Amino acid sequence: MFKLGVDASVLNRERTGVGNYVFNLLTRYRRVRPETSLYLFSNDRVDAEAATLGECIEHVPSPLKKGPLWLSTGLPPLLEKCGVDVFWGGNGYLPLRVPNGVRRVVTIHDLVYLHAAHTLPAVSRWSRRLLQPLAVRHADAVVCVSQSTADEVHRRYGRSADAVLEPLMDPSYRPATPDEVRAVRSRYSLPERFLLTLGTMEPRKNLAALLEAYVRARERGADLPLLVLAGKMGWLAQDIAALVESSVRRGFAKFLGYVPLEHMPALYSAAEAFVFVPLYEGFGMPAREALLCGTPVIASDIAALREATRGHALLVPPDERSLEEALLAYASGARRPVPPPAGDALQSDHVPLAFAELLERVRGAR
Repeated sequence: MFKLGVDASVLNRERTGVGNYVFNLLTRYRRVRPETSLYLFSNDRVDAEAATLGECIEHVPSPLKKGPLWLSTGLPPLLEKCGVDVFWGGNGYLPLRVPNGVRRVVTIHDLVYLHAAHTLPAVSRWSRRLLQPLAVRHADAVVCVSQSTADEVHRRYGRSADAVLEPLMDPSYRPATPDEVRAVRSRYSLPERFLLTLGTMEPRKNLAALLEAYVRARERGADLPLLVLAGKMGWLAQDIAALVESSVRRGFAKFLGYVPLEHMPALYSAAEAFVFVPLYEGFGMPAREALLCGTPVIASDIAALREATRGHALLVPPDERSLEEALLAYASGARRPVPPPAGDALQSDHVPLAFAELLERVRGAR
């Protein structure tokens, strides 16, 4: 029987991008390979929903609980004890050593430490800078979430990706019914018209530039809908929090905090448009989610989002001046995104089987 070990440290209750990537891929993998034994290793608690996917081994001991070094300290003996064949590091890290015979697969989501290092806390910046290249070097197979990330990995590390496996979206991402839209408006006290943006409140998401551009456009008389921000506060967020508070106080914005998955499709569907303008992304899952819900998207004109939106978004350079001009054009009706096409054209249904076949090739190479 094939035994797959997984870095489940990202599978907590309030999952964000990487956690959703890992969860959605494991869920579909379970369907195509139900016979595989899954072991979910984490240095903390695993969300109850994710815990149903396999055997949970939580609170893996480590001298550094909140860092990737737990993978190389407490984890290796457990891999041997469980008889794991392949270990998947879905968060870009791998244990530096593993028992003989254990193969390693790593997924690289981005190279943010190179492109937007100033947006990371120091610990994250240096752990990515030091440990992610080692993971790529030691992995038996490297997976990237987009071709743009794969190209960067090749340029930077000199290694080609063994597979490009786009994020799988939760099947709940579809246009919401009128009743679902009314319910989410009522729950969050939302007006008939609003623009939505989503993401952890941290510098890479470029929310400060978006807020500054939005406020200036409103001050210039632009008839813009309310700007609604969804997402939990993250790191280095003091300036963002101050801007959010000021914008809310002036009646320009509304802050929802973290919104659970069950409300997101209706929230996307209720929005007049979704605005997602990060400085850098490895893929850009929220833009794809909004498109699947039938919502027009304004997104950063960067490689990953060009790939994620497949020509169905209005792309804008993510600097303040360009964002302000785009919002003014939106308000006047001169330049607006159009609703995406209906259907499943944006889904990547081949990914679960491709992932399963990759794992089996790696296992067979022992």
